[in-house]
Amino acid sequence: VSQSRYEITALIILVFFGNMGNESITEKLVFSSYLIKKKKQYYRLLSVALVHAGFLHLAMNLLGLYFFGPLIEDVFGPVLTFLIFLISVAGGSILSLILRRKENDYQSIGSSGGVSGILMAAMIWYPTMRIGLMLLPVMLPAWIFGIIFSLGFPSHDNHSHSIKSVLVTLIMLWIWHFVILGQNIKVMNK
Repeated sequence: VSQSRYEITALIILVFFGNMGNESITEKLVFSSYLIKKKKQYYRLLSVALVHAGFLHLAMNLLGLYFFGPLIEDVFGPVLTFLIFLISVAGGSILSLILRRKENDYQSIGSSGGVSGILMAAMIWYPTMRIGLMLLPVMLPAWIFGIIFSLGFPSHDNHSHSIKSVLVTLIMLWIWHFVILGQNIKVMNK
């Protein structure tokens, strides 16, 4: 049985350790609005998820995937979970490109966009689940945590990239739930 979170984790870890002492990998994979627009390097819309600023950045993203990935795989299966991750990364990147179009060269790294998409999907499917932060002993219902998470941290630049991914995930799950799932329900009722 394929579990997409393991494949995503393995790929991200391989790139992270392969990049140690070799910053040229990061330079080739980083989200760069200039290189995407002017050099047509569209692969950077997805490759951004493979590079991280350091071990803590990597660990936080992989912890999010580890804890919330299984919940989404139980609902959607591994293929759709992988697609949620990819579409969230790409959607966050595209929205960053649009919203920061006047900036000469906005750059971003990390898989936070994809992990945020998985996290938001879990919060939507399990709204009464209780979520807390590691350093705070307070547990909140997922829907409240989702609102706080979506408001973001204005001083953290890459977090805005994640929030754009959350927006894309919400739209994607709305389409999935009401359009695709709704069609399946209509067919089953006939």
